[in-house]
Amino acid sequence: MSRSVLTIPLRQHGNSVGLIIPKPYLDALGLQKGAQVDVELKNGRIEMRPHAGSSINELMASYIPEQHNYEDLLPGDIGNEIVKD
Repeated sequence: MSRSVLTIPLRQHGNSVGLIIPKPYLDALGLQKGAQVDVELKNGRIEMRPHAGSSINELMASYIPEQHNYEDLLPGDIGNEIVKD
């Protein structure tokens, strides 16, 4: 996508105000309806980027058992993992 500046009107949505993101911008970021974005106010500008985290549903949807090798785990290790905060 070439660099360009669009002027987009802000619209009332209940008690909030929002903007419509043009499809070419969504496509360039790999976003679609329902996606989450991180928004940050930085040096007088609003920066938006695709959310880096994944939901458990997204992680499970991308899980492919054949790509994981559990042969190196000792018997009894599965389910007895230690999680440190």
